Amino acid sequence: MFGGFLVPSIFAQDLHQPDSIANEALGTNNNLLTSMEATMDPADTEAETDDEAVEDEEDAESDIELIDDSLLGDGLDSCGTDCDYKDICYERCPKERCFDFGGWLEQGFTANGRDPADGFNGVTGMNDQANEYQMNQLWVYAERETEVRGCGWDIGGRIDLVYGTDSEFMQSIDGLEADWDQTGFYQLAIPQFYLDVAYKSLTFTAGHFISPLGWESYMAPDNFFYSRSYTFMYGTAGTYWGGILTWDFSDQAQVFAGLHRGSDQFRDSDGKDALNFIGGASWISEDEDTYMEFAITSEEQGVDNPVTLLSYALSHEICCRTTWVFEYVWGERSYTNDEWYGINQHLLYKINSCWSLGGRLEWFRDNDGGQVGAWREGNPAQGPYKGNFWETTAAIRWTPNEHLIARGEVRWDWYDADQPGGPRPFDNGNKSDQFLYSLDVILVF
Repeated sequence: MFGGFLVPSIFAQDLHQPDSIANEALGTNNNLLTSMEATMDPADTEAETDDEAVEDEEDAESDIELIDDSLLGDGLDSCGTDCDYKDICYERCPKERCFDFGGWLEQGFTANGRDPADGFNGVTGMNDQANEYQMNQLWVYAERETEVRGCGWDIGGRIDLVYGTDSEFMQSIDGLEADWDQTGFYQLAIPQFYLDVAYKSLTFTAGHFISPLGWESYMAPDNFFYSRSYTFMYGTAGTYWGGILTWDFSDQAQVFAGLHRGSDQFRDSDGKDALNFIGGASWISEDEDTYMEFAITSEEQGVDNPVTLLSYALSHEICCRTTWVFEYVWGERSYTNDEWYGINQHLLYKINSCWSLGGRLEWFRDNDGGQVGAWREGNPAQGPYKGNFWETTAAIRWTPNEHLIARGEVRWDWYDADQPGGPRPFDNGNKSDQFLYSLDVILVF
C-alpha cells in the first residue's frame, strides 16, 4: 500500500517493512549460485580424469545442497529452532505482472468470566462479544503491486471487501457504507479501493485506503494479537478518501504526503469540501534490526469535527528471537478541546518457526472523556470515561504453515477514573476491570 509504505507484516518477524526494502533484502540471495559458478575455471575441468570429474560433480551437488539449505533454513517446513531461517520470495508471474487474489477467514471466541448482562466486553473493540462465537473477518482482495525498482513506469491498485463482525469498525460514516441499509453484527465494508501509479522512486496512490497511522492493522494476519489496543481503536484507526505521493529516496527510507477528505469520510456532507493533510516517513537500518515510522494528519472526523493526530512507532530486534515494539499516539479535537494520548508496547519472542510468545502493556489516557466509547450499536458502554485505561495481554501464536494462524490470549483491562462515581466501562457499567480469554483461527487463502 501507498507505494510500499504499508505492507502486511513479515510473518517470520511480525514486523512492518516497506516493499522496496523487503525486495532488496531477498533479492541478494539469488546471486549466490551465480557467484559460485563464476569462480570455476574451465581450463581446470579439462585436465580432470573421469573419476575426478565424478568426484567433483558429487562435491558440487553437495555444495549446492548446502547452499540451498542455508537459504531455506531449518524453519520453513518444520518447527526448527535455527535463528538464521529466511523467507523465500518468488514471482507468481515471472514473465508478466498480474493481479494477485487472496484473503483470509478469521473466526474467534472471547470468554468473559463476569458474563455481563449486556453481552459485550465493554470498550475493548473488535472482539467485543462476550462468550459468543464471532466470524470477525471474511476478507478478500485483488491487488497488483507496482514495482519499478528505480526505473520506468508501472500501474497497480487494490480493492478489499470484508464481511463479518469487524466490518462495522472500518465503514465510512459519511457516504459509501453509511448509505447502505445494514443492521446486526454481520455487515459488509469496502475499506480500500485505490489506484497506484509509479515512476522511478515516486508512487502516487489515489482512492479509498486505510490510514497509515499506527502500528496495528485492521487486517487480522498482520497483528500478533487477536484483540486490538486502545491506541488502535481510539487513537489512530480509520480510512481515507484522497491521494498520497510516496518518495523512496533510498533503500532504507521513504517519505509521503497527501490530501484527504477526513477519517471515514467518503463524501463531505457539510458542504465545506475540506481538504486535510497527511504526511510521514519511515526508516529501516541496514541490518534490518531497527524500524521506525512517523505520521501526522489534520483531519475531519465526522461532519465539522476537526482533529489532529500523530503516531510514532519503533521496532527493534533485541536478538535473533526477541523483538520490542514501542508506539506513541496523540490526538486533539479542537472545537471541544478534547485530548488523548497513549503508549503501547509489545515484547515478542519466537520459540521456533511455528511458535511465538507475545506480551503487550498499554496505557491510554482519555484526558477529557470524549474519545473512548463503544462503537457498536446496542453496547451501553458510551462514557464519558475521563481517566486512564490500562491493559496487559499475554498471547501465544502458532503458524505451522503460510495458510494457518492460531492465537490464544489472556487480557486484563482496568480503568482508573479521574473522579469516583462516574460511569464504568465494563460488565454492563458495573465494573472498572475485566479479564478476557480469547482464541481465534485465521485461514489464509
